[in-house]
Amino acid sequence: MGRSSKGRPPLFYPGERGGTVQPRGAARMLQFAPHLLEGQVFLGKEDILQLLGNVRNVEAVRQSRGISRQAIVITVMAAIFLVLFFVLSIYGIYISGQSREWYTCYTAQCSEAAAYLKARLLQTGGDACNNFYDFVCHSWSHHRAFAQSFIEDLKDSFWSGVNRTLLGTAKPPPPSPSGIHLMYAFYKSCYHFMTTRNPVPDRVRSVFEKTNAARWVTGASYAELVKQMIHLALNLGIITVFELKFTKVGDSDLLHISKGSSLRYKATPVTNERIYHDYIKEVLQVIGYKSHLEGSFSYVDTIDRSVEANFAKISRTKSANFTELGTLDSRASAQVWLERINRDVAQRHWQKEDSEILATGLEQIRTVMGIVMGGGLRNATAYITVQVVMEVLRYDFFRRYEQQHARDVVIMCLNTTRQFLFYTWPALVANLTLNSSDVEASRKLFDDILEGVVDHMNRVHWLELPSRLEATRKVNYSKLSRPPADFVNTYIEAAQLDTLLRREVGNEEYGLYGK
Repeated sequence: MGRSSKGRPPLFYPGERGGTVQPRGAARMLQFAPHLLEGQVFLGKEDILQLLGNVRNVEAVRQSRGISRQAIVITVMAAIFLVLFFVLSIYGIYISGQSREWYTCYTAQCSEAAAYLKARLLQTGGDACNNFYDFVCHSWSHHRAFAQSFIEDLKDSFWSGVNRTLLGTAKPPPPSPSGIHLMYAFYKSCYHFMTTRNPVPDRVRSVFEKTNAARWVTGASYAELVKQMIHLALNLGIITVFELKFTKVGDSDLLHISKGSSLRYKATPVTNERIYHDYIKEVLQVIGYKSHLEGSFSYVDTIDRSVEANFAKISRTKSANFTELGTLDSRASAQVWLERINRDVAQRHWQKEDSEILATGLEQIRTVMGIVMGGGLRNATAYITVQVVMEVLRYDFFRRYEQQHARDVVIMCLNTTRQFLFYTWPALVANLTLNSSDVEASRKLFDDILEGVVDHMNRVHWLELPSRLEATRKVNYSKLSRPPADFVNTYIEAAQLDTLLRREVGNEEYGLYGK
């Protein structure tokens, strides 16, 4: 037992319930320095200061640990909040703010073109081009209709990044005499169209909404092409941003462009389908012909007045409604389309002259398509050319079939093909190809197509105008020798030449679009 000094409090006090003693004061400090109890009863000044320092250090450590835990919890909560905030912001502003049905997507065209190339150009499977198609195009086929949920959008973005990374490391095949190396450029363009979300500008999109054409936009290859052409033309300055809207005026619809200018055409009973196709045609003209936005309507208005006059005329052919062919799936092949036309013609009670002319004309269209499809064509652009030309032919055939004489229908179809090959296709090729070598290859390809088509048309006397052949060749060659920026000027030149040719034959309505 140790001794106690008078006036000094005991080191230990009994517990409140008479049980264990509780350390108080200095005794509490002895817990942190038990060695001081060995043979020592009284604590010196230095001992007390040491004990006080130990107690303070322990308390500081305890406090710092508590603060660290709180900081970690606060940091984690703040990070979670920020992540949720950014995710919801991206979803609300970018994803939810866009209408997925208006995104440009070339999945179907890519798949169809690749299938054609594999069947026609690739005799042996398993090469680099086939593998590249399987990776880039086929793996994205289920993404044509863009994701409908937030999770699916995240998956879409993730695979887009993966494909972009792998695409960047892929090396194009070396040049080959068959032109198979050009397929790489097409695949790269295909991938770009599939993975880049480029919604059509709201002003243009409003026209589709006005015409109730949502079902066409999601399924029609022609609509997808036109949407991409609109977007491309706006970006490259071929056309400027303009406002398009339909307004009803009596039996006609007005397509308003820019500052109150308008193009007029007669509405037809099949309002949704026909108005939609009319709009597509006008958009193609706008893309290829910029000056009328500034008030010059000489070319476009001439065509439009002709269209309006033709609708007002009484048809010289007694034909039934063209409903069956009119509902033909937009993805049907050119061969299916021609077979349906032939079957329809065979079932009608035509006059003998009309029947022979129409049958001969359809045969000429087949020949033109054969020239486009064959004769040294070696890259994917040829397939797209045929698809678009056939869409144009099908549209014009729908529109004119019941209003015009059979020969006029055929002339119009052939001239529409020429119109596309002369003016629309060169600009599309020049703007979609990726580098100078591909541009030159595409231009050479187009020269071959054009020369064969025009010569054939002239030989079979469907154009019957040698001067027209010379004029159109002049326009074409001047276009291909200039940069894309001069496309508008060449188009105006073509319009002037066409006006002269109309006067040459003594019929103001006879021109590139037929009578």
